Amino acid sequence: MENRENPSENSKIPCPDAHASSEEAIENQPQSTRFTKLLFLILLIGVGITVGIQIYKFIHKSHAPIDPHIYMQFPQPKPLPDAKLKVAGKGNISSRQLLSGQWHLVYFGYTYCPDVCPVELTALHHMYAQLKQTLPKDKLPQVVFISIDPDRDTPEKSMEYVHYFDPDFIATTGDKSQLLILGHPLGIAWHKERNTNIQAKLSDKNYIMSHSTTILLINPQGQVVGMFPAPHDPKKMVKVYQQLVS
Repeated sequence: MENRENPSENSKIPCPDAHASSEEAIENQPQSTRFTKLLFLILLIGVGITVGIQIYKFIHKSHAPIDPHIYMQFPQPKPLPDAKLKVAGKGNISSRQLLSGQWHLVYFGYTYCPDVCPVELTALHHMYAQLKQTLPKDKLPQVVFISIDPDRDTPEKSMEYVHYFDPDFIATTGDKSQLLILGHPLGIAWHKERNTNIQAKLSDKNYIMSHSTTILLINPQGQVVGMFPAPHDPKKMVKVYQQLVS
């Protein structure tokens, strides 16, 4: 009887070439996987280092100590006193309404000031001009000039005076009692002095006002958060302000 081979058994005999290729693939696969994992790990470390450096720079910049000679932060924000003020074109307005809704830089002075006020308002103008180039509109401060000399400074005159330094600035004044309500709790002081200039005419309105030169910083919630003491360096004030509102 003829002995025939079972086809199914023959099919199970492995081909030498196929077996060699399979073993080669098995040997190469771990090397490829290890290389991929190593490459991924290197990329991950690189990304981590880059992100870490950026985070460090951001934290270091955001929390850099501020020179108290440039800006003094109050331990706690001070609530803004509620005083009645007068603004040209708007009439009576409360200090809390006028000085809230955005950041404000507030300076107390008077239009007859012979030297100090022009210097301070010029510094504020340079500061504001630099901020307009670097900050979005919603981060810009509204500069407010408050006249402490209502006997000579009307709301209209105060506004005209401050616009000479910058058309974006605004001015206000008020009755003497209301100005005291607003200024004194915030550490702003002033008093009237006789004008000793020998060329000055003798008159009841011939006097000067000695006053604080501090510039107050008020947040959008209407809270006084700090102040810029004199002397005022616009470039340094710009850096501090950018840090505070960022």
